[in-house]
Amino acid sequence: MRRLAHILVTAALLLLQIHPVDAGPSGTINGAESTAGTGMIPAGPFLYGEKGKEQELSLPAFMMDLYEVTNAEYAKVRPREYPPEKANHPVVGITWDEAKQYCETVGKRLPSEQEWEKAARGTDGRRFPWGDTYDPKKLNAEGRNNGTTPVGQFPDGRSPYGLYDMAGNAWEWTTAAGSTYRPLRGGAWNTGMQLVGNTVRIWNDPSYRDEAFGFRCVKDGTK
Repeated sequence: MRRLAHILVTAALLLLQIHPVDAGPSGTINGAESTAGTGMIPAGPFLYGEKGKEQELSLPAFMMDLYEVTNAEYAKVRPREYPPEKANHPVVGITWDEAKQYCETVGKRLPSEQEWEKAARGTDGRRFPWGDTYDPKKLNAEGRNNGTTPVGQFPDGRSPYGLYDMAGNAWEWTTAAGSTYRPLRGGAWNTGMQLVGNTVRIWNDPSYRDEAFGFRCVKDGTK
């Protein structure tokens, strides 16, 4: 019996090492309920914009993916080859149009810039998802890993609502009204600290693809 129990425990640990983030965390973090890989961002006001230039906005509740969409998830909807060892890495090289189509196919949508910033920043106007002080141990950036890392690898870098990799790993496509270009947020594995802040954005053509461009999805909330 002891030998059997040891085998079962060892097998469980191996599965966790192979698929460390498939299920996603559960419970609540600062009012955000986490179920089935999404976090509920509660309705209400938050500070939007650069430090010293913030404005208070209010958004209805919405649900955002806890993780960037991975290679494995994307390939289930839109077949695409990827290295097997990168199944749990964020899918990159995706255009805005492709990201939008994926989200709509799974019953979601791309986040607006305002939704993305609230999910990354919370309500206290912090500079980075974890606070105001840059910490290289809390994200994948500055080329330290020579590419993307598995989603969820930096739990200490979560946002106030429990979302992973809102800084670094992959730039994330968002939506904005009134422009033919599309904003990307969050910085990536190859960007410096000046580009991974919660208020930083770059703009690009919706048909452009890059090895550091990925995304996550949202859907309307019920609270």
